Amino acid sequence: MHDLQGWRLADLPLKELEQRGVHGLYCQSLAVQRQVIERLTRAHIGMMEEDIRGVDRYLMERFIQAGARAVMTEQGMRLQPVDVKPPLKMLSLDIETTMRADHIFSIGFYADDFRQVVMIGEPPAETEGQPADDWLVYVPDERQLLKAFERITREYDPDIFIGWNVVGFDFRVIYERARLLGVRLSLGRDNSPLNVMRSGQGKWFCRIPGRVVIDGIDTLKGATFQFESFSLEYVANHLLERGKLLGHQVDDGLNRGEEIQQTYRDNPACWRNIIWKTVSWSGTSSKKPSCCTIWWSGVG
Repeated sequence: MHDLQGWRLADLPLKELEQRGVHGLYCQSLAVQRQVIERLTRAHIGMMEEDIRGVDRYLMERFIQAGARAVMTEQGMRLQPVDVKPPLKMLSLDIETTMRADHIFSIGFYADDFRQVVMIGEPPAETEGQPADDWLVYVPDERQLLKAFERITREYDPDIFIGWNVVGFDFRVIYERARLLGVRLSLGRDNSPLNVMRSGQGKWFCRIPGRVVIDGIDTLKGATFQFESFSLEYVANHLLERGKLLGHQVDDGLNRGEEIQQTYRDNPACWRNIIWKTVSWSGTSSKKPSCCTIWWSGVG
């Protein structure tokens, strides 16, 4: 490699697994690095960690895991690690649909400082002396429901969406219904539309520029939690000692999807009360859900 410029070999106080000494090969650019790797490969000279990206290596060698500070030195600009805890806004999302997920009944949102449920239907007549629920918003149809979702996202401006199977179900259904109804959901911070896709292995991914979607199931699995079932009913009872408000009429011949659909169709007052119990418990229970903390512990 004598004819190649922009690289140097340095002896290091390190050893590989067989206790043999190693050298560090440093390149001034990625282009030089690629040429060096190509030549050493052709010469059958073994390398270690040559597959690590240059950017990742730069950060790793300086122990930069999240935050970084730019410092001007005599050698130029340098990065140093720094502890950073950004004030991220997290918004929980949940939808209720028909059994075949071909129609969305409602979308619920919850955060420490915000709660809102958007529901298709007519608002009930106000009872004298009983104020209207400001957390419950009615819209006439599914298109307006989706546009309300877009408006809430824009106004609350969350950094992170969380939920249970929120990518493979909630966002997937929202995406599919929006496409079918011709609604452009501009959820990205750059006004770009929501994009949900499926990999060749069957895994769902959600892309919202400027925001992150964290799925409770995947994150608990990544944090090495083990349950007999990862259904929301089972995990909620195991961690919170509290189950879902709908889905207990199996003995009456109804599964949860049928129960939701029947309740929405035949008893809207009960549906409204169920939504109220769900939202109010989320904000006032003495045994508050710890899932947000669990999810964060499994990220990054």
